[in-house]
Amino acid sequence: MRLLLGSGNSPDFQAFINEITRPLSDYDATHDGALLQTLRAFLDANCSQKDAAHRLYVHPKPSRTAWTSSVNSPAST
Repeated sequence: MRLLLGSGNSPDFQAFINEITRPLSDYDATHDGALLQTLRAFLDANCSQKDAAHRLYVHPKPSRTAWTSSVNSPAST
C-alpha cells in the first residue's frame, strides 16, 4: 500500500525501497553477487526474463534458473 500512496521523494517510499533492496544489497556485498543488477535488468525489461537475460548478456535459460535461485537466496542466509 505504501508503494501506491507514496511519492518517489517521500520518506515512507524510500523506507519501502530500502526494505526491499537492502537484503539484496547485503547479499551482493558478502557474496560478490549481482542480485540488484539482475533485479534492475528484470524491471527495466518489463519483467521479461528473456529480455533481462539479453540486457545482462546471458543465455535466457540459465538466467531463469539463477533468477529463481536468487529470489530465495537472501532469505536463507
